[in-house]
Amino acid sequence: MDTLKFIITLSFVFFSCEKAATEESKAVASDSTRWIDSDLPIRLKIASDYAAGPELTAITDSAAEWTTAVENKLQFFTMAGSTPNKEYANLAEYNDSEMGVYKLNTWSSELPSTALAVTQLFGFQNEAGGVVISHADILMNEETYTFSTDADDSFNYDFETVMLHELGHFIGLSHSSFSESSVMIPSISLTDSNRVATDLDRANVAYNYELVTSYTNSLVAGNSAVAIHASIESEEEDPTGVNQGQMEKDDFGQVRILIHLMASGECIHEVNGKVVGSHKVDLHSKRTLNTK
Repeated sequence: MDTLKFIITLSFVFFSCEKAATEESKAVASDSTRWIDSDLPIRLKIASDYAAGPELTAITDSAAEWTTAVENKLQFFTMAGSTPNKEYANLAEYNDSEMGVYKLNTWSSELPSTALAVTQLFGFQNEAGGVVISHADILMNEETYTFSTDADDSFNYDFETVMLHELGHFIGLSHSSFSESSVMIPSISLTDSNRVATDLDRANVAYNYELVTSYTNSLVAGNSAVAIHASIESEEEDPTGVNQGQMEKDDFGQVRILIHLMASGECIHEVNGKVVGSHKVDLHSKRTLNTK
């Protein structure tokens, strides 16, 4: 009797969660990958390996920059203290009760060794293709690469540049093309330092969250893939076909999106662990200084 009661209760909980996720997913535009406003600000945890050093300032400044980008009409992040550094063997395990920035001293075997960093998103997709993000984490590849908080250091990757880029993915932004002035271009070189959102970035995030700001009209329709889902759909390569219409879901109805910031000259997009597209990128850009 107790077992039957448990099964009925579990079924009700699953149905309730699924229904809630469906209702939430209807709250976003069809081309948007984003958090719903009521889930903001995101309580961001910082790995203990970063929480006592200059990296904490870089993360805090990068998080604040995205709020500044929308003229403080939404606060995207609040710093929620430190958390033990997590290095899960299975990437799906990061979908836990904490959303964080983690320093991986041992890089996951599920990820290419040439990735500088990865933002992993979990969410629910509506019928029109929009995705409501429910969980996200940033993983930094500190096993293979070295990062610096000094904007003038041209021998290590700029930590704050990478963090601003990854936090852009965290709130749903995709990669911009190299022809655009944006912190969301798909790769950086050792000499790049981009610590401030550009006008295009400000326009993109305002569009994605349906906000009217001073930069709203500077977004040229069709010139930039704003949402991650839109970017995945526009990839030339699609070996699995999962990005046509509805994305493949896990047993709980969630989609899982990973976007790798690569140092090898290739950007790879994955949904639920399957590669859905890739494109070559130029790692030999001229030095860009865009600092506060």
